[in-house]
Amino acid sequence: MNIFDELIVKTNALLPDMGMPFVPVADVSKHRGQRSELILGRETAFELGGSNCPCVNGNFFTQDESLVPEDEIFVLGNDLHQLKKDSPFARFAFIRTGDIEQHGEQGAYAILENIGIRKYDVFPKGYMVRTSALSNREQIRVSKTALKNRLSFADVGTMYIEEYKKNKYVEAVKMVFVTLPDVDYIQLDRMATLSNQLFRALNKMAADLKMDCKACEWKIVCDEVEGMKQLHEKMLNNQHE
Repeated sequence: MNIFDELIVKTNALLPDMGMPFVPVADVSKHRGQRSELILGRETAFELGGSNCPCVNGNFFTQDESLVPEDEIFVLGNDLHQLKKDSPFARFAFIRTGDIEQHGEQGAYAILENIGIRKYDVFPKGYMVRTSALSNREQIRVSKTALKNRLSFADVGTMYIEEYKKNKYVEAVKMVFVTLPDVDYIQLDRMATLSNQLFRALNKMAADLKMDCKACEWKIVCDEVEGMKQLHEKMLNNQHE
């Protein structure tokens, strides 16, 4: 499935040179926390996305090995131990899967959905995640204890990679963390929004192959993302075979 590839390319173009990646950490057990950890204000060192700073997260899927060659973690800007105050923040997961289309359109969608929700099972110790159901915001409260224990984005990224790869169809994951002040977070948020909308359009397409594209609320997304119309035609052809 390559319908997200264009968004991956556009998202990468919005980011500066990524430099050398971190490899996943061999053992992150000391940094694993408990589900729904509460970090109070007096225990907080800073917040990623706090003080009205921008913050955004997104998942993107591909089968193109050139876009996600292996498990990698990139940190653009200051790492956790280098931050002293609230900071803008972006976190993206670029996830390469095997051939999931062999399971049919509804099966492929179910696989992607299962992969996407695994981000909610990542709980680094001293790293409290607050997400919004109405936007792409992912605000992080980092504790003073986590900094003393040298929690890093490499540790956090490793936990995400390990969680995503619990799904047998995930072959590689590229995690990108951004704390730079001068990145275009508005456009990054737009890419994340398009990815979410594309995912929803794929769901409707799988559920209603005979839908009227002209009347579909996701038409604007399909018009913007190359490959969606071709995918719809392929799905229709497969239905008639």
